[in-house]
Amino acid sequence: NRQLTANFRSLFFEYEKQELTSMKHKCLSRYHEDIHKISRKEGVPFISEANLQSAHRKIEDDIVKYYKKQTLFDDRLSPEVKSGLEEIKKDMKKILDNKVKDNLEEEKVYVMEAKYISIFKYSATMNQTLKESNCDFITNTNLREKHEKAKEVALQFYRDVNHFDKHHPSQIAMDTLKELEERK
Repeated sequence: NRQLTANFRSLFFEYEKQELTSMKHKCLSRYHEDIHKISRKEGVPFISEANLQSAHRKIEDDIVKYYKKQTLFDDRLSPEVKSGLEEIKKDMKKILDNKVKDNLEEEKVYVMEAKYISIFKYSATMNQTLKESNCDFITNTNLREKHEKAKEVALQFYRDVNHFDKHHPSQIAMDTLKELEERK
């Protein structure tokens, strides 16, 4: 009878281990898919770290609920089930950290391109405005006024192409915007 009980326990633990491994793969696969969808929204060249962190919290909550529902999570659970959830959370965090790192490189490149295109747009707007003035010289007051208009055109272009998010703006894009705004 004891041998039978020991065999049953051994089989049960083996089954539980396999089920938990399968569950972990499902959860991480789902997380990977969901975080990838967030970071590739249509028309958005990159997503800020703050947005990724925010999305991570929501996706993590959903996956934790799913895991708990599938494992009938309660205080009497085996340590393996509890530690399985902690492993899943750690692995999701690793995936997020890699995503943030990869995204940061894309973000830097995109923001720099937008910065230089904005500066070019400013120059082109100023040149066009001066041509349209069609006069031998332009007063400093008029020049300053035209400069402010051209600068606003360039800054608006920069804001538009960086898809500014009021809640979770890209820190790199914001710092670069500030730098552009402070240019004389």
